[in-house]
Amino acid sequence: MLERWAEQCLLCGAEALAPVPGYEQFQRVTSDCKPWPAGGQLVVCQTCCGVQNLTSDRWHAEAARIYGDYTIYYQSNGVEQLVCDPDSGQLAERSARVLERFQALERLPRDGRLLDVGCGNGALLRAFARLQPGWTIAGSDLSDRFRDTIESIPGVERLYTCPPVDIPGTFDVIALMHALEHVPSPLNLLAELRGKLGPNGVLLVQVPNADRNAFDLMVADHCSHFSPTTLPRLISRAGFDVTTVAVDWVSKEVSLVGRPRRSIPASTTDLVGDDCGQVLNATRNRLGWLRTVVEDARAVARHRPFGVFGTSIAAVWLYGELQDVTDFFVDEDPNRAGGLYMGLPIYHPRDVPRGSHVYLGVAPELAERIRARLIDDPSLDFALYAPPGVTV
Repeated sequence: MLERWAEQCLLCGAEALAPVPGYEQFQRVTSDCKPWPAGGQLVVCQTCCGVQNLTSDRWHAEAARIYGDYTIYYQSNGVEQLVCDPDSGQLAERSARVLERFQALERLPRDGRLLDVGCGNGALLRAFARLQPGWTIAGSDLSDRFRDTIESIPGVERLYTCPPVDIPGTFDVIALMHALEHVPSPLNLLAELRGKLGPNGVLLVQVPNADRNAFDLMVADHCSHFSPTTLPRLISRAGFDVTTVAVDWVSKEVSLVGRPRRSIPASTTDLVGDDCGQVLNATRNRLGWLRTVVEDARAVARHRPFGVFGTSIAAVWLYGELQDVTDFFVDEDPNRAGGLYMGLPIYHPRDVPRGSHVYLGVAPELAERIRARLIDDPSLDFALYAPPGVTV
């Protein structure tokens, strides 16, 4: 029988959390891509199958330290990361890519009002202002650190630092871009946001896809590790009809669109048909795969010079696990290549020193695409290694 803990699930409220053994042995990483010490407790809800960090007093203390020293997109001096289109291979800002897909899906009117919850330094607001110049837009965040930056964006009415429920008026679109996974009470927040949407309002959510990216499990300040199954369940419990769930808008992310349901279900907890024991086993297997990645990369790192491909979550986590054997990073993002990261140079692939050994510190589906694109490039003169199980 699975061990059960008394703490409540963040997603459904059930007192049926099973620990994932061995998690506490891994080094971790912060969501702003900095190494973080080992620790924490990973659990799986045996009622709704939600994978999550146990949000204990220790977790809250760690999150407070992380957010107190948070540096958004510091690898590129505050410029949002670029993502690669799976069809064209072209790089574009993540927010712009998501909004273009969303705009094509929803056919937004020429004017309206949008709220971006957890707006950071305004990346999504900036992209939305370009696509929908007739709209009034607003940001919501816990901090006013970027107030001047955000309120200088065309169309922004203001940055709100109060709880979203206290923001005046209603909105036609509310966006949660890589914010919901940080929230200790996501069901409560979503229920409040439901009341802030107008009669034809739309909810737009994007979160990391833990099913496709095991590295996401290592983010110390993420409360929830969503999948294409658990995210829509949560949104539905909060009183929304889910109209779209997509995993191809951005690689290794889940994008969701929903609308407020006319009647809220009587209960916010429900039993599901999935075998949550299988989800627990799958999560254990993902940890096992991550351990294999560390061992594989460490073997490659015996050959110097050694570099890690990427400068985001996966690459920084791997860097932390490799115990300072990394000589450089590699990134195709022109906003990052040429700079420094963790005090080490970031090379574009064409600038990697000859004879180097480079390990793909990215999610498997990205590793396959990158390896397929670079492995036969005659202009590159370095050995490229992919994580176990990655093929081309």
